[in-house]
Amino acid sequence: MKKSNLLLLSFFIVSFLFIGCNKYEEGPIISLRSKTSRLCGTWKVTKRQLNGAEVGLSAEELSARVEYKSNQTFTVTSPTWPTSNGTWRFSSDKTKLIIQIDGQTAETESTIVRLTNSELVLEQAIGSDVFRSEYSKD
Repeated sequence: MKKSNLLLLSFFIVSFLFIGCNKYEEGPIISLRSKTSRLCGTWKVTKRQLNGAEVGLSAEELSARVEYKSNQTFTVTSPTWPTSNGTWRFSSDKTKLIIQIDGQTAETESTIVRLTNSELVLEQAIGSDVFRSEYSKD
């Protein structure tokens, strides 16, 4: 149970990550704000898909929030999960969001599909499955 909660929390955190501009499959074409400034803020998940099919969000996922800070740290808070902290960075070409949860050695990487000031869409491949998560600023 504890391992599945940690995996779910890791995926949830990664899902909140993103980068922006016309590098992303779903835009925006242009933005006057930097990718970092668009990412920074507090996000909540609004939709999740597995291999193109929508999956329901648990009460824990709906209540959780992730805050990305300009110093490349993040905090995940939820009424039911312990608070988690870590670091984030963009890949060199700024098409992927890479996070590392404090106390863990592994990094998690998600492809940024859309990054605007109010929308974040991330995709993560795990084996043959593709998880797509959509977020809005809180």
